[in-house]
Amino acid sequence: MFIVALLAIMSCSRDKTTIQEQDLAALKQKYDARTVNYFYETVFHEDFGKGNNENLWKWTNDPTIVIKGRASAADTTFVREAIAEINTLGLPLKCRLAQTPDSGAIQIFFGNVKEVASFLGVGNLDVMGVDISSSFGFAKPESYEGRLINARIGIYFSPNDTTAALRKKVVLEEIVQALGIFGDSYSYPSSLFFQNSNPQKRFTDLDKNVLRLLYEPAILPDYSRLSFEMDFADSLYPVNSNEKLQKYLRNFPVNPQIAKDLDEIFSGDLLLKHPKEVNVFLFGAFSRQDSASIAEASSELSKLSPNLKIAIGQHHGSEPDHGVVISLTENKKQEPAVLQEGKTIAGKSCMYPKIIKNKISLSFNLSDRSKELRQQSLVSSLYFSLVPIKMTKSRIEQLYTLTNDRILFTRYYADLLRIVYANEFVDGYDRREFVKLKSSLDL
Repeated sequence: MFIVALLAIMSCSRDKTTIQEQDLAALKQKYDARTVNYFYETVFHEDFGKGNNENLWKWTNDPTIVIKGRASAADTTFVREAIAEINTLGLPLKCRLAQTPDSGAIQIFFGNVKEVASFLGVGNLDVMGVDISSSFGFAKPESYEGRLINARIGIYFSPNDTTAALRKKVVLEEIVQALGIFGDSYSYPSSLFFQNSNPQKRFTDLDKNVLRLLYEPAILPDYSRLSFEMDFADSLYPVNSNEKLQKYLRNFPVNPQIAKDLDEIFSGDLLLKHPKEVNVFLFGAFSRQDSASIAEASSELSKLSPNLKIAIGQHHGSEPDHGVVISLTENKKQEPAVLQEGKTIAGKSCMYPKIIKNKISLSFNLSDRSKELRQQSLVSSLYFSLVPIKMTKSRIEQLYTLTNDRILFTRYYADLLRIVYANEFVDGYDRREFVKLKSSLDL
C-alpha cells in the first residue's frame, strides 16, 4: 500500500486561467479520454479521506535527488534506474542525483518503520493507516503557489518482500508521485498507481502519459481542478454526468426490466463496480475443464464492453486482495449439490469508490446433479460478481447459452453489463440521481 501525504507551505485557492484555446485543442488531439480521466483522478485527489486537491503541483526546476538513511547498494541502483526511466519520457525537466549530501530537492530516506516516521515527522504510521507489515513508500512534498520546491520520501522494505522487482517499483512509484501525481487509484490494477497490492503492476504507458500531460507547458503550476473540469468537460466522465448518462440511455434500446435490475447494483446510495481491469484468481479443486470454462467466460465478457478487460491472474503465494477470487472445493458429504458463499470488499479511499475484490467459495458434492450444475455455477459466479445483482435461479438459467460448446451471454445480460460498465455510468453515482433520471426517461 502506497500513500502520499501533502504539505503546503501556502494555501492558494485562486483559480488559474483556463488553457488558451489553441493549446487546449492540441492537448485534446494528443491525449485521449482515458489519459484525461486518469490524470483527473490521480493528480486532483489525495487519498485516505483527505479529498480532492483544488490545484495541481509540479516542478518548474530540475529536481535533484539525494539518498539518505541505510540505503543498500541495491537501493541506490533502484533510484538510479528510476531516474533513468523518468528521463526517457521527454519531459521538460530532468531528474538527477545530487552531487553532495543534503543538497537534493527530493530526499529519499531508507530505514525501518520508526526511522521513516521520524524522518517524515508524521508520528505513528500504523495509526495513520499505513500497513507496516509490508513494504511501503510515503512522500511529503512541499509547494509554493503550485510550484514544488522539495519533497521527502520515506521507504521501508519488509524482510518478507525480498524480490528486487517489488522494491524497484516502490522506489519508482514514490519518485513519480513526488513529481505531482499524488493520488492512487482503483481503476487499473496494472498501473503503478493502483491502490492495492499487485505484483504485476508496472509503469504503464497510461501512467507515463499522465506524467507527460502534467508537464505540458500549457498546464501551469496551480492550475485548478475547476478549470480542468471546464476545459476538458467533453471528455471527463464525471462532469455533467447526468446529461451524459441520460443521452447514453436514450440512444440505448433499454429493456424496461433492465431499468429495474439496475436499481440493485447500487451499494447503499452509491454505484460500485469493478475496475476497468479485472483479474480472476482460481484456487482449489479446479479441473482443466473448469479453468477452460472460466477462461472462455472471461473472454466473452471482455468482448461486451471496451471498459472491461478480464484475465486469469497469476498466483503469487498468498491470496490477492483484488479481483475475483474463486475457491472451489469438493465435499462428498454435503447434502446440496452446490453450495456457494460470497463476499464483496469495496475500496473508498480513492477519488472513485469501487468493488476491489469478490471472493466466491463454491463446493460441489460430486453427485450427477452437481456435475450438471458445475459449469453454470462457475460462469454465473463470475458474471454476478461483475454485475452485483441478486443471483436468482431464473437469472442463472437465462444468463447464457451453449452454442457449439461456446458460452454466449444472452442479449439481456450482455446489455446489462454494457450499461453498468459504460463510462457514462460513473463510479460513485448517486442512487437518488439515478431515480430522478429514470423518471425523466420514463423508464
